[in-house]
Amino acid sequence: MPHSTFPCPLCRDVGRVVMLEAELEPEPPLVIVTDLQGGCEHAATFGEVEGQTIEEAWMLIEAALDAASRAAG
Repeated sequence: MPHSTFPCPLCRDVGRVVMLEAELEPEPPLVIVTDLQGGCEHAATFGEVEGQTIEEAWMLIEAALDAASRAAG
């Protein structure tokens, strides 16, 4: 499965730099973020209903997809 590496946008907003790695599942016509790995609570709670708000989850998904798009050219 493809991966993308990017700085956590939620950590960046509070002045921290934490790199995350997203596992992507390409499902035409969509690409789905299936998992996040990294050294912050945002990665640890990704995908959990009680773990984060929809807005926070969407920020992580957008950052992962943007990184994958940049890597693909």
